[in-house]
Amino acid sequence: AENWVGARAAHTKSWDGAVSSLQHVGLAYDLGNDKKIQFRQYFFYNYTDAAKTNETELGDHVVKYSDAKALKLGDADMSFEARMYIPGSEYAREAGKYELRLSETVAQQFSSKFSVEYSLNTRLYTYSSDSAGQRGLRVIPAVQAKYAANKVFTPYISAYTDSSWYNRGLGKNLFGSRAGTQMSADSKSSNTDAFGTDIGTEIALTDNIGLDLYLETEKDLRSAGAFDVANEDLNTYNLVFSASL
Repeated sequence: AENWVGARAAHTKSWDGAVSSLQHVGLAYDLGNDKKIQFRQYFFYNYTDAAKTNETELGDHVVKYSDAKALKLGDADMSFEARMYIPGSEYAREAGKYELRLSETVAQQFSSKFSVEYSLNTRLYTYSSDSAGQRGLRVIPAVQAKYAANKVFTPYISAYTDSSWYNRGLGKNLFGSRAGTQMSADSKSSNTDAFGTDIGTEIALTDNIGLDLYLETEKDLRSAGAFDVANEDLNTYNLVFSASL
């Protein structure tokens, strides 16, 4: 369960309609040799329609394949993951939106406690209808430094860029609280770029239950103003809860 709220809403205690959640239940099958296949069902809360609040909706159906040791790069393992998103939410069904995510991650261990991960997340989109202006490609390269302070807490800091390319012209928003609504006039560009950081900590409550608490700061590189982690309009508080059997 991924839960988030904008910093300004949190500071002013304007909670109604401000807290969003993306949840999934998954069933995985171990293929052996560090490979798995999984089916996920997503659920949304306050995520897919800007005109509604306190809304819970069925999300996409996802098939995921992962290989924890897909390739050896020196002393480091590169993991690979592929996800296919099949329309499940109301908006995805209306637009006939399909999404393929391809992720590669290389983890480099510098000591028993300190490590750095380099990742590349590529997302491809296709639609069976209403394709004008829709996002066609999204690329998110990132680097993350982790420090395993003890068996419970692992603080980290991440930095990433987020670039999207659209099919053409003015279209509809795909994600977030404004999904399904018309883009504003300043979004006519065929591509968008952002820079962001995540600062937080992973918390291992047990071997099967964990939390991830982090502050996300993201700046649209095409808008005025500087990147400022103290600017609450750029900040989002995130809480991720995970449990496995």
